[in-house]
Amino acid sequence: MGHKITIKVVFNSTKESWESFGNNRYLLKLSYPEDAGAKAVIVAYISKYVGVPASKLAFVEQDIRKNWIFEVL
Repeated sequence: MGHKITIKVVFNSTKESWESFGNNRYLLKLSYPEDAGAKAVIVAYISKYVGVPASKLAFVEQDIRKNWIFEVL
């Protein structure tokens, strides 16, 4: 198993941004609403900023704090 990446996603933000908090924790602000395509958008951002191919990312769950958890395969 690979390592986990935790993303706190803020949808409908006025400004898009990506911040790292260390230990594979990130804050992603998107101008998009949360919908069925949100997972694909988040995967694209992880791929771009962390340098992991999108095909190597798997969605694990959303925790109780609504953080999106992904695993690098």
